Amino acid sequence: MQSALDPKGDAAAAIAQAHWIMLLGAVLILALVTALTLYAVYRDPQRRAAPKPVSVILAGGVFLPIIALTGLLAYGLHLMNALHAPDADLEIRVIGHQWWWELRYPGKVAGEFVTTANELRVPAGRPVNLILTSEDVIHSFWVPSLAGKMDLIPGHRRRLTVEAAAPGIFRGQCAEFCGAQHAHMALHIVALPEDEFERWLAQLREPAREMAAPGPQRGRDAFVALGCIDCHTVRGHTVARTRGPELTHVATRAWLGAGTLPTSPENLAAWITSSQRIKPGNAMLSYPDLDPGTLASLVDYLWQLE
Repeated sequence: MQSALDPKGDAAAAIAQAHWIMLLGAVLILALVTALTLYAVYRDPQRRAAPKPVSVILAGGVFLPIIALTGLLAYGLHLMNALHAPDADLEIRVIGHQWWWELRYPGKVAGEFVTTANELRVPAGRPVNLILTSEDVIHSFWVPSLAGKMDLIPGHRRRLTVEAAAPGIFRGQCAEFCGAQHAHMALHIVALPEDEFERWLAQLREPAREMAAPGPQRGRDAFVALGCIDCHTVRGHTVARTRGPELTHVATRAWLGAGTLPTSPENLAAWITSSQRIKPGNAMLSYPDLDPGTLASLVDYLWQLE
């Protein structure tokens, strides 16, 4: 579910509360204006007292806005304090691309990092600092159940703290139009129990395992021969590339193409042969003429990358 009115973290709860308070204020003002309008229309003209223009201007144009806006300002300052980022010992870098999300986690050694894509895993009940930037155009990070929006601006580093109160999966979306496939630039935050998150992070830090079986080995050879290594990294199998999403543990992700297709062998094959039909304009070529044996072995190889 993707709703700012279904908060699953403290920051999102504060934003949702602000929404309801402002909605209540808007309803009260609407009710007041409606009541005054009905009074003016239906009151007997002979019994209707004509208000002094100065009184109307002072009441409706000075005192009412001062009271309403002063209350909103005080509440906004209080809300800003509530949204103040708590200390977090885990920092993840989020880099926006057209049209996918690059996610960098701390590596085994200080200063190093490991990379995944489009699926941001965090420990539940623990604040996480996200360092946001963009490689091309302005994107906007928005996971409404956990936090507010923040733009990713090329050349700038911005900080956003998110905290999921409990384990779960929370859908996010780029909220700034960034090109033809903007609508297909989704992000899923997966909040895991602390021990499960640590196991996952340890797995992420490991390179891809060696594959001795003929099918995956043939697929690995096809991965090299087709030039996939020019854009994608499989740690332990290829040199580092950052033009496209890292694929070291691609089979563990729930989605392909930034939320476009569920991950499955069938959809991997469809993406390889028809990526430009599925997501027109993305940076990956389609390979519609691959022979069935090569395609099957390539899918087998990618499906083993867990």
